[in-house]
Amino acid sequence: MTETSQRAPGALSCPSGSAEDRHARIFGIVGGRADAPTVTYLAHPVRVTPGLIERLDGVSPAEVFRVVSPCAEAGCKHFAEGECGIARRVAELPAVAHALPPCSIRATCRWFAERHGAACLRCPQVVTLTPKSDAREPVRRRLPLL
Repeated sequence: MTETSQRAPGALSCPSGSAEDRHARIFGIVGGRADAPTVTYLAHPVRVTPGLIERLDGVSPAEVFRVVSPCAEAGCKHFAEGECGIARRVAELPAVAHALPPCSIRATCRWFAERHGAACLRCPQVVTLTPKSDAREPVRRRLPLL
């Protein structure tokens, strides 16, 4: 029996969640350049609120935040044959970290449950929406204070 199958259904979270999900929490801030984004992880996830989204002044939350929400499992287009296709693809990327980065969601993370450290070593380069700014310029960030 795998680690994932020992958990109750719905107990895992998706580290590529949507800010529109009512259970969404921000666990990382996207920075770097558009052609080389990086994620800085928060010590504790922050609930996504309408006020927080309004303070982005039109910038898509997916452009500046990494969001975690409950894994939809079979209700997600990326979930097939009992596993997350995004986790599989992320684990195949070149590693950008040399050690597991600090992460406040690892205990419930679908990617970690399925791919362990292989996903974690690549997670800091994963962004949901690539910023539209010039690739050489720093990522545009008009972030509210968290």
